[in-house]
Amino acid sequence: MIGLVFFIPGVILITYGQEINRLWNEISNMPVITNLSRDFESGFEIAGELFRNRSANFYQVEHTSSIIDEDGNRRIISPDSTSTSAPFAWRRDSIYAKLVQVFSPKMMGQVNAYLDYIEEYNNLACREMAYSRIPASISLAQGLLESNAGRSYLARNANNHFGIKCMPKKNFRKNNDNDFIHHSLSFDCVNRKDDYKWDRFEMYRSPELSYRRHTILLAENKRYNWMLEKYFTGESYKVAKKWFGVEEVPYYAAWSIGLKTGGYATNRKYAQKLAYIIETYELWRVDYTIIFDGYTEESDYALD
Repeated sequence: MIGLVFFIPGVILITYGQEINRLWNEISNMPVITNLSRDFESGFEIAGELFRNRSANFYQVEHTSSIIDEDGNRRIISPDSTSTSAPFAWRRDSIYAKLVQVFSPKMMGQVNAYLDYIEEYNNLACREMAYSRIPASISLAQGLLESNAGRSYLARNANNHFGIKCMPKKNFRKNNDNDFIHHSLSFDCVNRKDDYKWDRFEMYRSPELSYRRHTILLAENKRYNWMLEKYFTGESYKVAKKWFGVEEVPYYAAWSIGLKTGGYATNRKYAQKLAYIIETYELWRVDYTIIFDGYTEESDYALD
């Protein structure tokens, strides 16, 4: 009996130890702080009733591509990148100053790559949120994770920042490119190994089209679009404790769980990775700014 007490844990450790180490290393090698805030402040707490009013307007208009302004006129939403009046505006220097105290000089190279990506694609993510209500923080975090901060083969050679695949036809042949279907925003498919050696990924002519395609996927696919009606920027939500060790998490962590359970990625720690990226780089500030201070005219936006 005593032998079994030591034998069984030993078998478990040998069998699953490598997998456990792999999962841990996947996160520990990323430039992220691996915990959720226990003192999450909503936009309502930070900006008060003004944020509450703007948020209600943002989520309640019939067409999510427009909003009713203070004069009762319907206006198209898009971010004003020059605005700095919001009390929670995202600023690179502030984030850098925080993270330089946390990470080693060697890891700061990775941190700067993440910050570079956020600065470069912030406006695209904001524009997509303004149209679709998909949090810009989620789009940026997925872009960072799926493209390795814009450095992956797919991002560099196919403008594919979200790992979106071409779909195989029925009875497809693995070595035949013509047996894979891509979205109309994509112009071709490229073969890269992911789950399978024969996986094909969509190719786009610009990062803008990649971000647009991501919006369409999340907004039109029933595996994900239910979150648009359930998880609102600035709120907290009840979730299973197994995800983050707590039963209530910020909206972006709830979105991260929804993406994982919806099947966006097979990685077991996908939800945690997304939420940790958003926490570390305070990408929720981008979402708050869109709601609080992000209204300018934009009339040429269309999904198709």
